[in-house]
Amino acid sequence: MGFETINAYAKAKIPFFFVTDFKGENVEVFPLENLAEQDIKFEIDHSRRYKQHPHFLKKSPTEYTDYLAKFDEVIENIKAGNTYIFNLTQPTKIETNLCLKDI
Repeated sequence: MGFETINAYAKAKIPFFFVTDFKGENVEVFPLENLAEQDIKFEIDHSRRYKQHPHFLKKSPTEYTDYLAKFDEVIENIKAGNTYIFNLTQPTKIETNLCLKDI
């Protein structure tokens, strides 16, 4: 399953949820009606009250100078006319004592 499935669901007007890695190499696609079977929780426009908790979440993003160099390269390519749209993403290591359901 991947982008072909996304295209098929979109063409058939079937609402779906997808998740992918930042390179777009591993794509999972699920019709919204099947999310519970996959143990995926999904909500839109649902209010929640913030609650303090003892857990932690530590992120280690790409260094600013490294990101800036990549960003500048993208800008130069846009200026050169090589592309008009670009999505610059970087992997970010995350450490936490929470499970995915808790997050």
